[in-house]
Amino acid sequence: MMTLPILVLSDAPNLPTGLGRIARDITSLLWRWQENLDIEVAQLGLGFDGSEWPWPVWKVENESEWAYMDLPGALVNWFHGRPGVILTVWDPARCMYAPHWAKKFERVETWGYFAVDAEGRSGGFGGPAAATVQEYSRVLAYGPYGARVLGKVLGRGGVQWLPHGLDLSFWKAQEGASRKLIGCVAANQVRKDFGVLFEAWARVRDARPGKYAFWLHTDLEVRIWSVPELAAEFGFGDDLLVTCAGRGGIGDEELRGLYSQCIATVAPGLGEGFGYPIVESLACGAPVVHVDYAGGAELVPERWRVGAAAWRLEGTYLLRRPVLDAAEVAGRLLEAVEWAEREPKVVGAYCRGAVAHLGWKELDRRWFSWVKQGVEQMQKGGSG
Repeated sequence: MMTLPILVLSDAPNLPTGLGRIARDITSLLWRWQENLDIEVAQLGLGFDGSEWPWPVWKVENESEWAYMDLPGALVNWFHGRPGVILTVWDPARCMYAPHWAKKFERVETWGYFAVDAEGRSGGFGGPAAATVQEYSRVLAYGPYGARVLGKVLGRGGVQWLPHGLDLSFWKAQEGASRKLIGCVAANQVRKDFGVLFEAWARVRDARPGKYAFWLHTDLEVRIWSVPELAAEFGFGDDLLVTCAGRGGIGDEELRGLYSQCIATVAPGLGEGFGYPIVESLACGAPVVHVDYAGGAELVPERWRVGAAAWRLEGTYLLRRPVLDAAEVAGRLLEAVEWAEREPKVVGAYCRGAVAHLGWKELDRRWFSWVKQGVEQMQKGGSG
């Protein structure tokens, strides 16, 4: 039986982005299972820096068109005329070239693990992104929310979903840490509402003067939002700690230590496909306040979710995004803080329990079964 090549297309494994981490973890699983499943795995990665990995990695050069000109060469070099799989770990709008090139090669399938962080007015989405999803051989969602939206796009129910996991042996509270921070870990982008975040923080600070400091971990201090301007506008000074990710920034050990010093955090995304900062915070025993929308809401206990005050439509796909009331965010945050002050051990255990099902030990066999099913179908000559 011929070995099946799999090419993972996503952010490069060296990137600290959520998609980079997800793709790295999934590729690592595939690499570990190569002998058992008779597969060979490689990556085509956006932002690859040339670093060494156990599996082959090629750099996406054609970044503006999401690897349009890179895919055919990678398929020739890795597949060598054999049947194979392009496994994309991106949102659908970035993946339109994968089915296009798959059709140019004999028995090459596209499998999609799709990030879905919002929906349109009808409950799905349209345009080229929808057309792309409809061309895929196999579609996998992150969770029930994504499965529902993708099912709407495909015109059918029963879309499979699998969460990705976290190393819960690493992401846990550090002993002896004093919880004197209220935190947030979020990229500086349109979808993360830093304006509401800072206003909510200011309300909590004014309600509890001098009690807590505030910590923001982001990629760039000035991009979509200006963190210095927000700090000045809402009166933050020495009580605000800002750290950065990426080259020269803090690593996972420091990040874990700072989570462990948080009595609570805010996840200010206006819709998440998954939300690493949500599960990292909970795993480290800190409650998370987040909007009651999209995939992130599936990870956050209901008591810490904030409903939308209103809705707006965003972008070319007219995706629904919530408008949040900073006063409500602050109120929910104060409730979490007050409970954590009263019963720190109970709250810590409650948080950890909320993400206990997301450890890779719990998810490993489920992922193995999904991949095995597709591989066996391919080896028999049919679609998974």
